[in-house]
Amino acid sequence: DMEPDSLPLYAMQKDVDRLPVPKLKDSIELYLSSVIPHLSAQELENTKRAAADFVKPGGLGETLQKRLEDRAASKPNTSWLQEWWNEYAYLAYRDSVVYNVSYYLQFADECIAAMADPARRAAR
Repeated sequence: DMEPDSLPLYAMQKDVDRLPVPKLKDSIELYLSSVIPHLSAQELENTKRAAADFVKPGGLGETLQKRLEDRAASKPNTSWLQEWWNEYAYLAYRDSVVYNVSYYLQFADECIAAMADPARRAAR
């Protein structure tokens, strides 16, 4: 057993390493790299300009980053993300959680040769 049944669910949470708040610059770089396949060249340029405006000193990005860091500091025994993750990724999410959110679900491989083609399998 990893922990006794008598302990409440988050009894050991304070002993877990804290989830760091990502740096604004890192978040913007990750965001920009993730949108590349979805945007035209013009849309990408517009998005890059909007991102540069967002991260300007004294801008909205700096304000929101400070609020996120303050939130993390105000929750010394838990994650700054936990409440949002539970509420918005699980409870408020209206699609099937099993298929769209659960990392523990897996499907058995098809043994039928005709179903080896991904397009045919998806259409089934």
